[in-house]
Amino acid sequence: MASDLGMAYQWLAGWQAHEIAQIMRDGPRDIGLLANPPSWPFEVFQTLNGELLTRIRSSVFLWGGFLSLVAGIALISSGSSVGGALAVTVAPCLFLYPPVRFLFGGKGGVLPAITTIVVEEVLKRRVFNALDGREKGRKRR
Repeated sequence: MASDLGMAYQWLAGWQAHEIAQIMRDGPRDIGLLANPPSWPFEVFQTLNGELLTRIRSSVFLWGGFLSLVAGIALISSGSSVGGALAVTVAPCLFLYPPVRFLFGGKGGVLPAITTIVVEEVLKRRVFNALDGREKGRKRR
């Protein structure tokens, strides 16, 4: 029975040592982040070179894309032409921005935003051309 208690103590001591090693590895600056987190729409992240930056959370863009898609569909069904712009242009840009920002090392800014718009237009053109090709194929038959 005494050996069981000794093993249990070693188990707990091992977990404590693991937690201490993780805190020492992450450094004291990460401990400060837990005590003083930024307000809701922002988050702090660490870049590949160890720099700490603040950015808007990805969930804000994803929820914005979802809401603009739903609003665009609702506006299209009511006959408004603004709904098409929301559903076809704004929503895809908002959905694509977080993955594009990830490819730029997590940093947001002008270059990832412009890249998002270019990627969205290229993808949209390919989808519309594929749909147009299908329509032409149906008419020929």
